[in-house]
Amino acid sequence: MIANTVKRMIERFGSTVTYASRSGTIDTNTLKKSATMTSCVVKMQVSSFTKRMPLPGLAQDGDLEGRLAGEGLAFTPQKNDNVLWDGKWFTVVSVNKMKMSDADAVFILVLRGQG
Repeated sequence: MIANTVKRMIERFGSTVTYASRSGTIDTNTLKKSATMTSCVVKMQVSSFTKRMPLPGLAQDGDLEGRLAGEGLAFTPQKNDNVLWDGKWFTVVSVNKMKMSDADAVFILVLRGQG
């Protein structure tokens, strides 16, 4: 119930972003790595950190906080994934999830600008 409410709020008030994740496999015969990039468009609440940062010690000046609804999400956010927001690329440097009633209600990401 709460996870669904979080999802509706982020869908209504969040920004449209491109979320990109890289996954890799290793061929056991040749030991060669291959990587694939997967991206999708999702709604994310993006905001600047305030002095009451929910993740002390992880965020730096200029980092952003991104919140993704967990309900219905087709992937699990990971560290080193990438987010395109407002024409700029950001790297996910931290992922925390909040569970409600055994469901992932929201993923809280620390986003750091690239370049």
